[in-house]
Amino acid sequence: MRPLKITGTPDCAQSGDFHAEVTESELRLPQRLANVLTANGIRTAAEAVSFMDSFPSSIAHELQWNISDVATGVNRLRGQLKGVVDDSLLNPPLQIRRRVYGALNPRDMAPATNDDTHD
Repeated sequence: MRPLKITGTPDCAQSGDFHAEVTESELRLPQRLANVLTANGIRTAAEAVSFMDSFPSSIAHELQWNISDVATGVNRLRGQLKGVVDDSLLNPPLQIRRRVYGALNPRDMAPATNDDTHD
């Protein structure tokens, strides 16, 4: 699948709806939103979804929306991009790292040698 380039249109977004239009080669967004994304180095539809998921408050601030309105808009955009953008880019799997705190488990440590023990 080819990446969809972001372009601006004179349309205006409304709370919870970006008024996005998907074509064969472009994701058309209201100029104000397109400007915010491109100013942050975002060039493609997949990058836009990732950015808006990661930094919804940035988009909310620029559009003067609530964060929940941005989340609603992103979910609508995902629906529009389904089948056009690879699903693994639209809905990446959660990668939860196992964090380790505290002392090491003694069973995982190498056995002590005679030089290492002090009586």
